[in-house]
Amino acid sequence: MTTARVAFSTGQEVNVSVGSKLSEAIGLSGLSMDFPCGGLGKCGQCKVVVEEKGKNADEVLACTYQVTTDVKVEIQNALEATEHSILSAGVKVESDVDSGLTKCYLQGLKHTGQPLWNEVKNQAEGIGLLLFPDLPLLQDSADSLLDKKKGVTLVAFNQQVIQIERGDTTDACFGLAVDIGTTTVAGYLINLHTGEEIAVASDLNRQRVFGADVISRISAGTQSKDNLKRLQAGAIETVNHIIGSVTGKADISPNSIYFLTLAGNTTMHHLLLGLHPGTLGQVPFLPIIRRSVEVTANDLKLALNARARAWIFPVIAGFIGGDTVSAILACNLHRRSGINLLIDIGTNGELVINAHGRMVACSAAAGPALEGGQVTFGMRAERGAISKVSLSPEVKFEMIGQGPVKGLCGSGLIDLLGELIKAGLISLRGKLADSASFTGPDYLKKRLCQTAQGKSFLILSAEENSGQEIYLTQSDVSQLQLAKGALRAAAELLVKTVGVSGEDVEGVFLAGAFGNFMDTGQALNIGLLPEWAQGKVRIVGNAAGEGAKAALLSRAMRKEAEGISEKVEFLELAANPAFQNAFIEGMLFKQAF
Repeated sequence: MTTARVAFSTGQEVNVSVGSKLSEAIGLSGLSMDFPCGGLGKCGQCKVVVEEKGKNADEVLACTYQVTTDVKVEIQNALEATEHSILSAGVKVESDVDSGLTKCYLQGLKHTGQPLWNEVKNQAEGIGLLLFPDLPLLQDSADSLLDKKKGVTLVAFNQQVIQIERGDTTDACFGLAVDIGTTTVAGYLINLHTGEEIAVASDLNRQRVFGADVISRISAGTQSKDNLKRLQAGAIETVNHIIGSVTGKADISPNSIYFLTLAGNTTMHHLLLGLHPGTLGQVPFLPIIRRSVEVTANDLKLALNARARAWIFPVIAGFIGGDTVSAILACNLHRRSGINLLIDIGTNGELVINAHGRMVACSAAAGPALEGGQVTFGMRAERGAISKVSLSPEVKFEMIGQGPVKGLCGSGLIDLLGELIKAGLISLRGKLADSASFTGPDYLKKRLCQTAQGKSFLILSAEENSGQEIYLTQSDVSQLQLAKGALRAAAELLVKTVGVSGEDVEGVFLAGAFGNFMDTGQALNIGLLPEWAQGKVRIVGNAAGEGAKAALLSRAMRKEAEGISEKVEFLELAANPAFQNAFIEGMLFKQAF
């Protein structure tokens, strides 16, 4: 097989088969780059500079460029070099500390002549613990049992001994709660004795090389077994990076983590477990399994105590996963009286309503636009992103970090849309105004321009931004309309499904990073949130992460999560005859006040 050498400006070099996509070489090198459209060459966000021997350097898309000879590649936007703003905090959940994980110290073994295992087994049973002689446990504990003076510590989960450790290690007892999002992953290190949060870490999901949304990853996972293995490995690598981060911050050994809870949408759930996602991409979009799954850390190759237990949240439907169950748990939505609505806006949008005990959920196919995906200068909340915008009395903005502006993250896009509507620069149907017909202030009029992408609003000129123009195109507005139309329609139809009106809704819980950072006034202004939500919105942050922590610390909470999964009805929007009209209505830009 003929190979070619790919040398990166960051120092890495790899050999790939001739004809391979450059994106494959990037993956092999260990470098990290986004491919939001899943490698279809549509989004243009994986541009690199390639130099072939004897030719001039050219800018190409890494996802479509085929390596046919030795090349040098310059990557300017390697993700490790950027600053990310990832939400990890959320509403706090009150619960008793009863994780099911216990550690008991046996002070010295008597070595009475009977097998050491029997002696430990008898003492374990005396304190209500069960000890079974499975081979890995026998192998791990044999050396510890030889020390007569130091004694041993029994580590038990739900009364079954899972590890025997030399000496008294009872003080070191930790768990990890993980929220596995499509875009970002957050992990929380918790003291299982006290419930105290010790350290927090977050990272971008390393599956993102297969696309920004779950549809792209489902498609990739069904194409080949190798893709499925790489998708699972991407999730595991991300969690392992977080494990290394939190244990480093807390200065503890990963072997002191004995229990994990993991919450993610149904696609993340399947890919983490290495389950073929084919059924998630076909009508009726059913998961392989709905209930919770419990495995060992070793089963998933997690970089902590090999005998630790990992509990993966139950899911509700193909596009309503364990992260939604976790968010419901955190907000106590399932126990609230009256009528309350939970909206979790992320890479995907999930909504759940509880009307006097009846719970119905749906998924809005909003796509990644609200997080900056599929928008010309859209980006995640990282260094160089505009996060807030004002157009009156002049163009002002706030950005993340320092340096030139690279684009707008979700909150900045919502602000910009709201400001454009207030200034009369966007019509009811989402059309950008023409410079010739706009009668507003000159400082705004001159920003209405034509670019290579068509009619646009210039946010920053090249002179204002170190040579790089930043603008919003008509196509970008359309992408945002589609996203907000889907979310708005979902909210309206959920309310109708349970037989109430929007005005009857008493509380709207807004979860997720996007919901946390956006201006709710602007969200109402552009019609992303219904008018009836005004004055009822409560920001709950990363509710999925908080629910994962609650389940980590409480067996009762894990039982409640199982009950939530079974109780919530699923509303399939695509099959609802009223959805199309609600979607079209939701795309309109109506100024709320």
